[in-house]
Amino acid sequence: CCRGRPKNGGEEVRKIRLIMMVMAAAMAGAVYAGEKNLMENKSAENYGWVFDNGQEFPGATGKLSIDSSEKDALKLEGNFTKGGNYVETKIKPDNVNLDSISFLLKYPGADALTMRVVDGSGQCHQIKLKIKEKPDWQKVNFDLVSFLTEKGDSPAAEQVKKHENWGGANDGKWHGPVKLIAILLGSVGDNKAPTLWLNEFKLITK
Repeated sequence: CCRGRPKNGGEEVRKIRLIMMVMAAAMAGAVYAGEKNLMENKSAENYGWVFDNGQEFPGATGKLSIDSSEKDALKLEGNFTKGGNYVETKIKPDNVNLDSISFLLKYPGADALTMRVVDGSGQCHQIKLKIKEKPDWQKVNFDLVSFLTEKGDSPAAEQVKKHENWGGANDGKWHGPVKLIAILLGSVGDNKAPTLWLNEFKLITK
């Protein structure tokens, strides 16, 4: 019954196991390599994110800081009692191709969050996302490229309240890599001095 069976069958099994282990390690590495954490640079001020007061609408003030009481989350504050429309925090990722965006958000009183993502052509996509109106933390996952590619046919469209685009290719489509990401903060109802927090902000490539 064992005619033709190689004498070194054990060695063959060990080789196959080794190959499988290498393949599993490679796959695990690919998953890790597919995530870019935009808050991992602890040596940079505010993890490399910067503040802007939306100066095209004069009057807004605010600040950006790291909140040690919220697990070192990025804290964005705005004040619109003297005018203005928004403040923002933004970052320029280093030549990253992405499929989706994932982050933790705390935005008390708000039911929507506006972000801007600038693609490789210089086109700015401004997207207003639906969020849960709650006082504590929530996870936000958004399949950006799926939405911009498929629009209403994408499951991600259910998360979008409004999408605008301008500049660059100006075609409403995605042209990688990502050049800039910004999170905007405006008045929340009657609250003219709102605050939001961000943590674990990641760009994900599938």
